[in-house]
Amino acid sequence: DVFVRINAGGTVLSKSDLLFSTIVSHWNEARDKIDKLLSEINKMGEGFKFNNDFIMRTCLYLLDMSVSLKVETFKEDSITKIKEIQSRARSGITERAIWPMIILKSKKGWTGPKLVDGKMMENSFRAHQVPLAISRDNKKNLKLAIIFFGIALALFIVNKIVNYEGGPKKQLENLMEYVGKTYYEQVFYHDFNDKDNDYAILKSFEKEGISIDLDTAMYNIGYETDKFVNHKTNQQCDLKNSYIYIYPKSPYGMKDYKIDVNLSCGY
Repeated sequence: DVFVRINAGGTVLSKSDLLFSTIVSHWNEARDKIDKLLSEINKMGEGFKFNNDFIMRTCLYLLDMSVSLKVETFKEDSITKIKEIQSRARSGITERAIWPMIILKSKKGWTGPKLVDGKMMENSFRAHQVPLAISRDNKKNLKLAIIFFGIALALFIVNKIVNYEGGPKKQLENLMEYVGKTYYEQVFYHDFNDKDNDYAILKSFEKEGISIDLDTAMYNIGYETDKFVNHKTNQQCDLKNSYIYIYPKSPYGMKDYKIDVNLSCGY
């Protein structure tokens, strides 16, 4: 209501437009960077129309805050955190698992029958309805209903398996790899000064690897331990028995290594 009253006499702006000016006041480059980002993602798919509102709510989600657009949400400390996330993302360092984007262009109702009782279902307004008149006398429609119920149930089960068993565990393992990479590049490798002797040391670890428990690695890089939680039990992972294995590779530069992880989290 406040935004409506302030803006009643001039050009109509949305709440997100007005709040966006708050971000710009604390971050001079915000407008150019967000405009560039919107231009990039809107070119990724036909008909994409992402806007400032979408970007602002996404930023709030990344900060684990309510996605409601409020003045108090975009204070200077929040904007500073948004800038840090943007900087890490552009440099290729991210704390979240990177999943591929799959865009499916299909007709409405493409998973259902094309015709029911002689009426077109696929790509018509009926695709939004429950088109099957089911009764004991209508065996054809009853059979179709059973088939599509079975398909829906199978997809539901597969979704549960992927999202609650494979997905969260893989996400934690990706995060664990990020901790290991940060530890090796910013702590372990950073302490090396004597090139020849240090390369000999790294070469000696090429086969057996450098092992470090997750708790120690996070302590050394100042990372929060509450990120590692079993999504099923809501219990913290066993950080001291979760190990990161780093295998240096020739020519033994800061980024010349392979990394494996062994997560102990009850999965």
